[in-house]
Amino acid sequence: MLNLFAELGIEDRLQWKDHRMTFAMPSVPGTFTSFEFPEGVPAPFNMAAAILTNTEMLSFGDKLKMVPGLLPMMLEGQSFIDEQDELSVLEFMKKYGMPGTIKSQFVRDGPMARRPGKWGVRAL
Repeated sequence: MLNLFAELGIEDRLQWKDHRMTFAMPSVPGTFTSFEFPEGVPAPFNMAAAILTNTEMLSFGDKLKMVPGLLPMMLEGQSFIDEQDELSVLEFMKKYGMPGTIKSQFVRDGPMARRPGKWGVRAL
């Protein structure tokens, strides 16, 4: 990819940013929190580190309850995700015993939460 940018003559315009996901905290209006993905840790393990090190959105107990759904994603990858494709986000969460606090913190009650199909699980 970097070679392509060099060939196009645009490599000097790249802006490297820290990998971060920022969320509004519904329980504290006007407040935001970030999940920091550590540099040098390969995906998907950087996601696990980002979830574990954020102390503002989920309790440690809630994080543990996420493991049955997230661990297969990390170990099996895209094939596991594709197998869940017919589930909505909420159906996926229920199937893997994820707590309601995850829904209230991350998933809004919109079409992606309810709609099974191609983007159901990926929206989580």
